[in-house]
Amino acid sequence: MLLSYEQVRAYELPATEGKHGDPRWSAFARRYGFGPACPVQWEAEALKPAELQRLVLAAVAPYVDRDVLARQVAVSVDQVREDAVVPCRCQSSGHGHFQPSSTAIIWSSGSTHMVCHVRIL
Repeated sequence: MLLSYEQVRAYELPATEGKHGDPRWSAFARRYGFGPACPVQWEAEALKPAELQRLVLAAVAPYVDRDVLARQVAVSVDQVREDAVVPCRCQSSGHGHFQPSSTAIIWSSGSTHMVCHVRIL
């Protein structure tokens, strides 16, 4: 995921040392007034997790097939009802599991990951 320079400035993200030898750096440095000999970079992970999630979901939303996602969520909800607890690396109640009333469904496609929180009534 890439952030625009405008986003970097708006979120006031800290700069870290960039990769020397990056062929894109000199053009970026000229465009935004940085020293060509001192590359810098900003990490998207420096954003607050909720804001990073919002940006990622907004970026991938136009490409999500809602019908396929709805079918996958329905299958996952059925599995959750059968299993009662879904083990997950995330924390919900501090026990490392999401209880059936607040379940995380993790969907992956290549390097894209989407987490849906489903409330089962």
